Amino acid sequence: MLVTEDSPKKVVLQTNPTYNQERDKTFASSLKSGLGCFGIFAALLAFILFYVFTTPRSFLPWYFWLFTAIFFVALTIFISIEISFINFNRNFPRESTITIDLDSQRALRIEKLKSGKAIQSEIKLNDVSRVLIDCQAIGHSCKLALESQSNAPFEVNSAYDFEMESVKEIGKKLGRLLNKPVVLKWSEGSKVESEEEV
Repeated sequence: MLVTEDSPKKVVLQTNPTYNQERDKTFASSLKSGLGCFGIFAALLAFILFYVFTTPRSFLPWYFWLFTAIFFVALTIFISIEISFINFNRNFPRESTITIDLDSQRALRIEKLKSGKAIQSEIKLNDVSRVLIDCQAIGHSCKLALESQSNAPFEVNSAYDFEMESVKEIGKKLGRLLNKPVVLKWSEGSKVESEEEV
């Protein structure tokens, strides 16, 4: 996320355009690999159909039917994975705008999905107890969130742990704006390894 507006009463963050470009390249590469795998499945399917229609049923061995059953199970799993991958990409936010505004006393997130749909979520700033940088050692990921006792954490930003310095800077900026503590938490799965104020 990039800070696009920074004033004593308001901070606005927006999706970094470079992130979308990198994500599009990764998606295109994955889709190309998926089409290659689909080509292999299509060739095997053509072979199975050719073999079935050119060989009398009485000469088809039992292991041919076993192979065919395994093939169709694998094809079904592959197609379902590809469909979920494409749907996930379609429903992934292309643009996110997070506005933390002291005048309205709320933090607002507006996400525009690739499908064109917009999703909005918000949290009242009075409910925020601290700014949390939650890092997972296993996934090498960090999430910056506004934590509340009564609501689910309001996610502001996420990044890999090697990008943690930029996440910390944004966290400190929000901590100063909201006059709330900024806490860095390291976890491994559900086990909290450490928590410290930054």
